[in-house]
Amino acid sequence: MKIQHIIPLLLLLGCCAVSAQTTNAFTNTNTPPSSRAIDLIQVGKDTTWTNGYVLHIDKRDGSLIEGVRLVSKTPNGQEEIWTASRGFVGEFDHNDPNIVSVALDSPAVQVGKEQFAPMMDQFFCVVLRK
Repeated sequence: MKIQHIIPLLLLLGCCAVSAQTTNAFTNTNTPPSSRAIDLIQVGKDTTWTNGYVLHIDKRDGSLIEGVRLVSKTPNGQEEIWTASRGFVGEFDHNDPNIVSVALDSPAVQVGKEQFAPMMDQFFCVVLRK
C-alpha cells in the first residue's frame, strides 16, 4: 500500500477515535454539578486555583466571560497579570470536572512593573485545576 493511501486512513482512524472519546466524555455523571470546577468561576469573585492562578471576572454568560483578570507568579517571583475585555471558559476534559480552560481574547500582560501591549486578534489559553 502506498504512503498516499496510508495517511488518509490514519487521519480517518484518528478522527473516529476522537469522536468516540468525545461521545463517551459526555456520559460522565458521577460528579455532582455543584463540585465541578467550572461552577467556581463566578462574577465578582477571586477564584484561586491549585496551580497558583487567581481568576476574576466581571461578567459571565455561559462560556463567555468579560472583564477578565488572571494573576500568577513568574518563576522569579514577579506578579504576572493578564487582562482581557472578554474571553471564554469551558471544561478542559469532560472526564475530569476539576479542570477548566480559559482563553483570553486579545489580552494585555503586565509582569512586575513592565506593561506589554495587548496581543490583538490572539488568544492566551491556560488550564486551571481546582
